[in-house]
Amino acid sequence: MKNITPAADLDPATFRPCGECALCCKALPIHGSQDLDKPAGKWCRHWANSTGCKIYENREEVCRTFFCLWKINALPEELAPLKTKCVLAIYKEGVLIVYVDPSYPTAWKEGRMGSYLTVWSERFMIEVGKQRSWVHPVTGLHVSRWRVTPVGETINVKEILG
Repeated sequence: MKNITPAADLDPATFRPCGECALCCKALPIHGSQDLDKPAGKWCRHWANSTGCKIYENREEVCRTFFCLWKINALPEELAPLKTKCVLAIYKEGVLIVYVDPSYPTAWKEGRMGSYLTVWSERFMIEVGKQRSWVHPVTGLHVSRWRVTPVGETINVKEILG
């Protein structure tokens, strides 16, 4: 499941349109930009519900180059961010990150998204607002039995494996 082609190597003509979705403008943190610096879980100051991104044509590179897995057609329609309240991305390090709308903090382990993530075979990160955690899948266990460890905390592998 981890062998997803980087967005830079894909044909933008195959990308889905964002449409009404702008969850990345809320769920993702943006750092290192004087104009857009914002924490995860807060709407970008350039976002307006009635009109969308107020600087879309001149948006910064961080916005122009971010493509969630749904947008690049690496996920099925039923896992669209607006439906799941989750934005999935894989960065060059190869780690799946699930950015969750803080209005729905358990969305990542519910419904279709929860079913999808139960078959993800490697650890992944969830970010709900300012809270970041590693999720360690344990073979054969249901999603509610995953081991969730806050980023920076040490885990006991023997405890996870039983």
